[in-house]
Amino acid sequence: DELNAMRANAQALESERNTLRADVNTRDAELAKLRDELNAMRANAQTLEGERNTLRADVNTRDAELAKLRAEIEKLTTDATIANATIKSLEGERNTLRADAQARDAELAKLRDELNAARTQNQSLLADVAKFTAGAATAAATIQSLEGEREHLRVQISQLRGDLDAALRAHANLQTDLNARDAEIEKLRAQLHECQSQQATWRAQVEKLQSDLARATAELEARAQPVAPLATVEQIRARREDDETPYTVGCPQHLSDVKGIGSVYETRLYAAGVGTYWELSQLSDADLKQILQLTDLQAKQMDFRAIRAEARRLARQTKSLGRRWNGQMPDDFEPLEGIGKTYEKRLYDAGICTYEALANATVELLEEVCRAPKRFKPDYAKWIRQAKELAAKKAAGGRDVSQ
Repeated sequence: DELNAMRANAQALESERNTLRADVNTRDAELAKLRDELNAMRANAQTLEGERNTLRADVNTRDAELAKLRAEIEKLTTDATIANATIKSLEGERNTLRADAQARDAELAKLRDELNAARTQNQSLLADVAKFTAGAATAAATIQSLEGEREHLRVQISQLRGDLDAALRAHANLQTDLNARDAEIEKLRAQLHECQSQQATWRAQVEKLQSDLARATAELEARAQPVAPLATVEQIRARREDDETPYTVGCPQHLSDVKGIGSVYETRLYAAGVGTYWELSQLSDADLKQILQLTDLQAKQMDFRAIRAEARRLARQTKSLGRRWNGQMPDDFEPLEGIGKTYEKRLYDAGICTYEALANATVELLEEVCRAPKRFKPDYAKWIRQAKELAAKKAAGGRDVSQ
């Protein structure tokens, strides 16, 4: 018996270890999910940083072009001063300016491509980018017409400066917009965290309400259901496997056979009036937590659904669906010679769990209930004699009738 108890305890510990492993795996999955969300946020931040660096490079390019244009204006001014002295020198300068204009055309084309890429990132800059593109085209046309009047070139350069200033203002607006978006992202992250916290709170409240509803429903059903009479041995033996008609017995079943329910939990269930597989299968999560006296951590590690499913399977296997226990404590049959735990369970399932009931049984009834192999057939008549003696001692007020 001690070995069986140790085995049952080992099975319970194994079940608890498996439950702990499942909980660790679940938490690992949640941690992986949080890591994925963090990586996504980091990737988004890197993308925004890249866009900001691109805009900064664009502004630096425009500043360099403006400095270059200013230098070219000074050079053109010098060239215009000496233009009256030598036409050949002017023609050489004109050719140089044409080459520079072609180079600027290429740079302006590249600038247009960058502006088009920026246009796809932010629709609010379409007007400013179009204005800058038009100004850049006007500047290119002005550079190509440097053969004409110097004053006309100055007017066009001034217009280009205005366009560049507009581009700088657009860049400043874009930077402000990016900063506003960063602040909005932080605000949304805070709101997301708050929503997740509220969701966890609501989920706990819903689970509690569901548990309370299930408990109230069970109590209403128990109150509305008439109390079934005590079943006889013949009625128990004649039941079908799928029959869920309620009936009451005076014998509990060995609830420790349910995976996850050891001898300690079995004792607590008996003390709460739960003595059959069917009654165990009908308990809610909250009922099991309360009856088994579990902590919050133990309740999370225990698979209540699996316990109920296993209890129902054993109830069907023993043809005891709908069975209820009247709370009467049974007698211990194991001290009787020839009765071990296996036969004791079969006798309990048949409604024979007291010395009086065993003493009133017949040999034929015990043969049918115990289903012992012919080679190891117990002495049922001796069981009956021992039970009569123990019943007599029990009736006489003997305390330890098993001795």
